[in-house]
Amino acid sequence: MKPLQHAHITAHRYGGVWRDWIAIHDWIDRSKSIFPSMQHRMFLHSDFGEWLTVGIHGESIRTEDGIAISTRDLFRDHQVEDLGRVVTLAEWLREIDAGYWMRRRNPPRQLEQIREEPAEGLAARWGGFPGAYRALIDFFDKPCEFAPENPDAAVLITHNSFGIFLAEELLGTVITLTETSDSRRLPQIISTRSAAEDLVHARVGSIPPAGNLAAHTRLKLWMRGSEVRSALQTRLKNGRKAARCV
Repeated sequence: MKPLQHAHITAHRYGGVWRDWIAIHDWIDRSKSIFPSMQHRMFLHSDFGEWLTVGIHGESIRTEDGIAISTRDLFRDHQVEDLGRVVTLAEWLREIDAGYWMRRRNPPRQLEQIREEPAEGLAARWGGFPGAYRALIDFFDKPCEFAPENPDAAVLITHNSFGIFLAEELLGTVITLTETSDSRRLPQIISTRSAAEDLVHARVGSIPPAGNLAAHTRLKLWMRGSEVRSALQTRLKNGRKAARCV
């Protein structure tokens, strides 16, 4: 389903017009730009994707007329309309080619400390205190919280070319390393992307193209929306029942 279709459905369900909702649906589907088949959904169509969507877009989306809808509800609606149900990251990871995903290379020598002690290594390379890099490291490790039984595969949802740009969207384009009380001096900053690239390169030994990771994931019928029709029929039926009870 295309973002415009999602937007029309959202407008019919909650109010407003499709223009109010198109941006959030377009963002949820943005991973299709890196891989044209349905495996692209593994990066954002999951509980991890829900967490990230709320982190970037806020707790609610508001129309021009003032209608505010929970971002989580909009995200879950999008999942049901695409996949027929809410799918977890752990379920996506069950379909990966583990041999390809687990392959690692040794990082360049200058990045070895980052692999062993990420915060301290980034501080030694870029400056500032290790704590300045904690939010960045936490983002790249976040998928492990959603698939703790498979942490080696989970981290590769973020440790790739697409994940680096997601980190920028969530955390901003720069990391502030020092604050100063002197109004004549600007805080020291570095590029979020530079630190993120170093972290990924240090841990994986390269920066994997996200499309390659999706290509090494088995395509299943549910990824193509085989469960959508029955799910939407159930939702429509439940909506009619609720309307009769009002």
